[in-house]
Amino acid sequence: MTRLLLPSATGTIGRAVVVSALAAGYKVDCVLRSHHANGGHGLAKGAHLHFGTVAQAR
Repeated sequence: MTRLLLPSATGTIGRAVVVSALAAGYKVDCVLRSHHANGGHGLAKGAHLHFGTVAQAR
């Protein structure tokens, strides 16, 4: 399965990309800022959420 890393997934375009990528069979990893950790991000089920910034990636 192909993986897709998507920063800015909560924006208008990012949300549409998440939905389309999941429908196409991709495994979607989204990088969200930590204030989204308590919910309210509204992303489609099936997306894997990672909280922080791209600069913090290991």
